[in-house]
Amino acid sequence: MTGLYVFGALVAAFLRGLLAAALLVRYGPVIAATADTGRIDVATPGSHGYSEIRYLFSSAANNNGNTLAALSAETPFYNSVLGLATWFGRFGVIVPILAIAGSLAAKKRPAPTAGTIPTHSMLFVTPSELQK
Repeated sequence: MTGLYVFGALVAAFLRGLLAAALLVRYGPVIAATADTGRIDVATPGSHGYSEIRYLFSSAANNNGNTLAALSAETPFYNSVLGLATWFGRFGVIVPILAIAGSLAAKKRPAPTAGTIPTHSMLFVTPSELQK
């Protein structure tokens, strides 16, 4: 039961990191579209303009921050909001992954028992190891 609890906690930490990026992609465009300074910079109003804002936030939070041509994202509003989206989108995933790696590295290696599968060969189990 302890192994399942630890594994579940590690998965929960990873999912929290992914949730941070997903929330930025989901609610970042809504905030930018409702702010006056965010709407001024959109050259094409309506659904196409909103899709440009949505693409901008998904690209900033998950990738390298590309934008489409009709959105002028070089304003102080978009620079600050997209900087925060990039920071939280990247470090929201990196920090839980490093925490998982640190907790797995700090674990003690248990002694092999009769139910332990050998994993020191390239194929994990060879026929000669099965006959021992």
